[in-house]
Amino acid sequence: MQSLSLDDGPKTTSPVASVITLRAMAAIAAHTDCEFQQMDVKTAFLHVPLSQPVYLDIPSGFPSLKLLPGRSRREQCLRLKRAVYGLQEALASWYNHCTGILISNGFTRSDNDHCLFWICPPGSSLRCYVLIYVDDFTLMARSVEHMSWLKALLASLFDLKDLGAANQVLGLEIVRDREAGTLKITQRKYIRQLLEEYHMLDCRPLDTPMFSNAGSSLPSHTTPLTDDKKTFMRDKDYRHLLGCLNWVGLGSRPDISYPLAKLGQAQSNPHPEHWHALIHILRYLSKTVDMGLVYSRLSEDLQPRLYTDSSFADCPDTRKSHSGYVALLAGAAIAYSSRKQDIVTTSLSESEYVAMGLAGKQAKWISRLLTDLSVKLDGPVRIYADNQSSMLLATSDKLSSRTRHLDVQYHFVRELIKHGICRFTWVPTKLNVADVLTKPLGATLFRTMPPMLGLPWVCRDYSAL
Repeated sequence: MQSLSLDDGPKTTSPVASVITLRAMAAIAAHTDCEFQQMDVKTAFLHVPLSQPVYLDIPSGFPSLKLLPGRSRREQCLRLKRAVYGLQEALASWYNHCTGILISNGFTRSDNDHCLFWICPPGSSLRCYVLIYVDDFTLMARSVEHMSWLKALLASLFDLKDLGAANQVLGLEIVRDREAGTLKITQRKYIRQLLEEYHMLDCRPLDTPMFSNAGSSLPSHTTPLTDDKKTFMRDKDYRHLLGCLNWVGLGSRPDISYPLAKLGQAQSNPHPEHWHALIHILRYLSKTVDMGLVYSRLSEDLQPRLYTDSSFADCPDTRKSHSGYVALLAGAAIAYSSRKQDIVTTSLSESEYVAMGLAGKQAKWISRLLTDLSVKLDGPVRIYADNQSSMLLATSDKLSSRTRHLDVQYHFVRELIKHGICRFTWVPTKLNVADVLTKPLGATLFRTMPPMLGLPWVCRDYSAL
């Protein structure tokens, strides 16, 4: 018997465009008034030759073939010459095929997002960009002339359909007002479909995505369910609703990131209280269905600013803390995260220090990505935090009983400061927008947070309900 290694089979994975890259391009397009358009490759997979032979049964209804003597139709098969939709290796084959064509025709691929490419028109040093997501191309160029040149070049390389101004990319809706200088990313249609699925289009709305006492009122997911609770949860597809809401949070709504992070920890054993908390988020979304990230040319400058924060030992099961950070560009969030920390910290300053390291890693990548996107940084990336003790830890190389037990990965933030990649600045807690990513806030305090994230309040009128 001959064994096959994992390398013997066809490659089935390929990179996909980061939603952070898309949001960064949207922010740049809004701030600099760039052209921002879309194209689509027609039947992309059918153009891709296969690197390894693939055979399939002759489908029913397929035109009759000249059969081999003495062999029935069931004893013969077809060999594919090109990839087809549904084939495991089709996506990877298409990506390699597409990348090869772009690079061989003068495009440069980004090292920070392998789905981002750029090229300069003849006689110009200004880059034109292509972000590929399978067979969808999102284009950005500084002028109408450069955009026309880029489209003509791509049309000579692929069989493309011109979709005009970008209006739906990666499932996100894009609404642009060139006169006002704004570009809005929203998921209004998807949220409405979700509300309709759960019969909540006309539900009574709520002002926050989570009650401020939810941290103490939610049961531990390690607690066994009683028989009554099992009966209640039997027909509740908790993971489905959680996944749908996660897509909303990841796409355009950082204001619901913290509740989703907390409720995601209960998906192995959800209680009715966790289900009601998901419904609570839907009630909040029903009021704010039209909200979205708004990037603007009226924002102060085109420089990234990050905010970081942490709770302390708020997980009742593990006593781990919760980190959050958000990166703003052109007035709205392009990257954000809300997650439980991997280690147990012994003080608030220590948990804030760990959170600063996570924000620093993201800041380093964002600075490289923005450089690829022709954004000239005016110095170290500014990161704002509200804990002065953790900032002292970050700027000191001295070991102490408070820090010597921390792993080297959490001291990475010191290297970022030392090499001028990041600069940490203290900010009052009420101005630290990352606060909304680490804890449930009351209505009064929460009301100030979405606009700071680049989510202007747009609420439906429920006075008639």
